[in-house]
Amino acid sequence: MKIYFWHLLNHTGAARLRGGNSRPSVRTVMTALGLLRPFLTWMHERGHSSFGRVTNPMLDDYLAALAQEPIRLQMKYQRLMEVKRLWAYRTVLPECLRLPPAPPWGGEESFEIFGRAVNYLENRTPRIAETTMQHLLCWAIRFVDDFAADILTAHAEHMRLHDEEPAQRDNAGRSSRPPPGDVPRRLNEYVARLQRCGGALPGSLDDNGCAVVDWHPVGLIIGAVGDGLGDTVAGRRVLEAGLPVSDQANLDTPISALLDERPWRDRPISYHEAPKLARLLSTACFVVIAYLSGARPGEVLNLQRDCLEYDAVNDLWSMQGLYFKNAVDADGNKLVEGQLRRIPWVVIGVVARAIEVLEQLHSQPLLFPTWLEPYRRPRDTPAKARPARRPPWPATLPASSPGSTTNVVGVGEPTRSPPIRTED
Repeated sequence: MKIYFWHLLNHTGAARLRGGNSRPSVRTVMTALGLLRPFLTWMHERGHSSFGRVTNPMLDDYLAALAQEPIRLQMKYQRLMEVKRLWAYRTVLPECLRLPPAPPWGGEESFEIFGRAVNYLENRTPRIAETTMQHLLCWAIRFVDDFAADILTAHAEHMRLHDEEPAQRDNAGRSSRPPPGDVPRRLNEYVARLQRCGGALPGSLDDNGCAVVDWHPVGLIIGAVGDGLGDTVAGRRVLEAGLPVSDQANLDTPISALLDERPWRDRPISYHEAPKLARLLSTACFVVIAYLSGARPGEVLNLQRDCLEYDAVNDLWSMQGLYFKNAVDADGNKLVEGQLRRIPWVVIGVVARAIEVLEQLHSQPLLFPTWLEPYRRPRDTPAKARPARRPPWPATLPASSPGSTTNVVGVGEPTRSPPIRTED
């Protein structure tokens, strides 16, 4: 069997299977053994140890046994397909591995053999209800067109404040401590600003549900983070100023977007809420782009910065990106990294605005990175060890030439195999 799978990975069968590529993908090869194993077991139970001894009447007997199996029709199709694939490679296999010269079952298609067809084109994923999709798209567009400005401003303010964290300042080569005697001045200026605009001190709720001052965001605002800020003389003066205390750390970003002629929020965006709203905005952009551009989800997720172009002469927006389906090199090998589309997607204005929002939301190359905030990305963290998966065939194969082989089925007998080609 290792000889056959080596050819699946490195060669193209002489006979092209209907509905299949000239060379199967690695994923198809990985699943092929499981689909071919019932045929191997059937042969072994009847004392057959070589494909070269299989006759067309034997294949008819296997078909009859398969037809009686209590499995889905699609699974029966797939098992027959693997036997047909084995036959398609007979001209490149050693003689002892070759099925009979005549096509299995007279070359008939599976739907002719079983008398029923399987609709592979039908999407098995339940369709999203039309009303649900309409509301989802409507609110996604509203996020992009109406709420994005407030969220972008709040997220940028969140990032500026987070840069005042001691660890961030140290990484940027800035001192994490303010000059001596400068903290009281900064606190006094901060309190005076709150009094002028009628603001409230950042806070949180204690165990009794009462709002207490949260000194950490206060330290971020004045650039002097410290656990004992509230215990200093200047901190006690802040408490004595009589300012109200909020139950959250409000940002300075004003709420400007309207919903039904009223502000879309009844309170400011908080420091901890800004990243969550930024993620919702990114998700809304994904819904708009994926639903209205015609690109597949994987193609949308791989869009990069500066993928948008505008043709002023024809008043058209175009979106450039990668495609992955049927992306192969000159030798027919699948390109897992994808290929650049020769013809970009032509998109409408709201899709272009969604892309522009994403480019303002963060500075990373991909429009949809794993983390919108770079500080959330793990650094110098060893990857978690994944449990070893048992490969469908031995991981180490003895080297030999494709022509040197003994047993086919490999039930209790040694089988030699060529090494896997690695130069590609």
